[in-house]
Amino acid sequence: MGTHGVRTTRTELTSQGPGKAREDDPSDAKGGFGLPSCLGGGGGEVIAIAYDHNARRCSVATRDGGTLAVYVKDASDAWDMEREWTCTGHEVNGTEGPSPGMEGGLHAGPVTQVAWAHSEFGQVFASASADGFVCVWFERSPGQWDLASSFKCSRTPCLCLKFSPHQYGLNLGVSSGDGHIRIYRSEDHTNLSDWQLTQDLHACGARSDPSPCPCFCWRPYSQDVPEMLLVGCRSSCSVWSFDGHLGRWTRVADLAEHDGGDVVEDVDWASPCGKTAELVAFARGAAAFVVQLREGPGGVLAVSTVARCDHGKGAGTGGGGRVAQVEWNRLGTTLATSGDDGVVRLWRPDLTDEWHEMAAIVGGDG
Repeated sequence: MGTHGVRTTRTELTSQGPGKAREDDPSDAKGGFGLPSCLGGGGGEVIAIAYDHNARRCSVATRDGGTLAVYVKDASDAWDMEREWTCTGHEVNGTEGPSPGMEGGLHAGPVTQVAWAHSEFGQVFASASADGFVCVWFERSPGQWDLASSFKCSRTPCLCLKFSPHQYGLNLGVSSGDGHIRIYRSEDHTNLSDWQLTQDLHACGARSDPSPCPCFCWRPYSQDVPEMLLVGCRSSCSVWSFDGHLGRWTRVADLAEHDGGDVVEDVDWASPCGKTAELVAFARGAAAFVVQLREGPGGVLAVSTVARCDHGKGAGTGGGGRVAQVEWNRLGTTLATSGDDGVVRLWRPDLTDEWHEMAAIVGGDG
């Protein structure tokens, strides 16, 4: 196994504008890295972006009072706005609706998260806001987006929003400032108005003194492997497994120690395809950490940190800055990390399992 440090071998690229790299391989760029600077143009600061399963559409949330937009990538790989609408107020699908923040209504606070469901369920995405409210949107007809359902999930802000792997069904997970991850399920995929709370996991902090749950993700689906979550809680990170017989979640491993005081900003679980051990990543402070999970005696997960990907050591790009996001490519072979220094970095291991910074993508202003 390689060392915890990273040897740097890199190429600098310049993006077309701010955005999150979603390439399956740095050598197979689909229309360039990041997003065109026109996204969100005129709509205020972009604060959340989510792509559909095929990376041909994205939903964008902006800060100007709660605006959502859907963009589509055309045949020439240019992004065009399909529709933009206000997701606050009283008008729901063209008619007077409930008050904002009430079930069946729109958001009462600023949208902070968006997430896109698998295309198996049609064109569906969700938005969550700082007032603990969730809206589910669907495409009724080409270019026509309507509210399918909305509900209050917490009195505290929604901090992370994720759909489960589609093999588990249409499930939407929401983590909040009260330390809970709540999972909602829609059984009728043709009628998305009914979402039921099926699981409520208290993941962060003691029940008497909860701490926020800033991030979580599902393990990619594998047959005969239980449903699992990777959860970030302030400066700690843990793995949870679902027992279908007991109907409850159990914490099965801890990944990060409570040291340094830096908050875990993001987590992601690599595809297990073709691997003898699981790889997960989390962002904390100025670094991203790659952790290996391997099943030991008695089914206990053995945890080992295999790399620290430090944004502070990047030469020629300013260096330093908090790492805000981590994401694996679809094969789980390349890790993308983005920081508040405006740089997205791509990391891969060599044949000796030593991790390298392969490329640095420098954000531009358009």
